[in-house]
Amino acid sequence: MKWAIGIAAAFAMIVLVGIAVFVGMRIGRSGDDAAGGDVTATRTEDTSAESTPAGGQGKLTAGAATSETGAATREQPFTSAVEMPDTTPPPPPPVAPPPPVLPVRNELLPQSDDRPLTGSDVTGLGNWDLTLARNEIYARHGRPFSNAQIRAYFQGTGWYTADSGYSDRRLSQLESRNAVFIREYQEAVFGRAATAP
Repeated sequence: MKWAIGIAAAFAMIVLVGIAVFVGMRIGRSGDDAAGGDVTATRTEDTSAESTPAGGQGKLTAGAATSETGAATREQPFTSAVEMPDTTPPPPPPVAPPPPVLPVRNELLPQSDDRPLTGSDVTGLGNWDLTLARNEIYARHGRPFSNAQIRAYFQGTGWYTADSGYSDRRLSQLESRNAVFIREYQEAVFGRAATAP
């Protein structure tokens, strides 16, 4: 029976402490609201050895600066024993913009202005395709074409614009060598360069 009374007393003590903490927190909050935030709940510690409760802990007051015995006290802000974790999500990492979309040019040998051509670049192309591939080197610089079929082909590409001031001097040495390479390949394989499909 004594143990039941002890448990009941311990339970009552826990409830009373919980209520005291709750009321103390409510007093601090309502004091903040009523006084515009100037009054805060503080925990005071008595600096005299005679009036310090067991364990050296101060009492909870609403802004009091003295203990029950009237001794000078030191104010410390009241903080909750439970720290709330920061739940703010971190900002997302910056996203790199997509690379620019370059227009696709329908060219037979687009590398003919970037590097020297080889036999593997032209093998498999017919004589007419090689004529068009050779002339696209010139077309990139706006050469006007007298051959109606070549002119019609490049006008249909969407990227070609004839320039009446065109000169072969606009070609780089690499482009000139590649045009000669294609013509010599046509002559070696087909006997001559095609002028029509």
